[in-house]
Amino acid sequence: MYLRRDRNDQLFLSIEHRDAKSQTGIPVQLLEENGCVVFKITDNIKDGGQIKKISISEQIGKIYDDQNTPMSFTGIRSKIGARAANVGSAVKELIALGQLEKVSGGYRKIIT
Repeated sequence: MYLRRDRNDQLFLSIEHRDAKSQTGIPVQLLEENGCVVFKITDNIKDGGQIKKISISEQIGKIYDDQNTPMSFTGIRSKIGARAANVGSAVKELIALGQLEKVSGGYRKIIT
């Protein structure tokens, strides 16, 4: 299990297990109840006051909002904190949509 926090201060839980399908990008909150810290899974993600769900493809797009230098697959995966197969599918989707391209050194967002 992995926890990561995005720039909007939202926590995400990722679960990997060799005998079960991985789950990533599960929005969670840490709360105090009766003197204990507990996880609460939320249905949606807060983003600037709006509530929306975010896909791995959208998470990858947000990585490139801060930079447009090529990033390796491993670099993308470590920033997203998701399973390689899920990140691979999202990268292929973004390439097919013309939003990402494979270049020397990894992948780069196509600016239109």
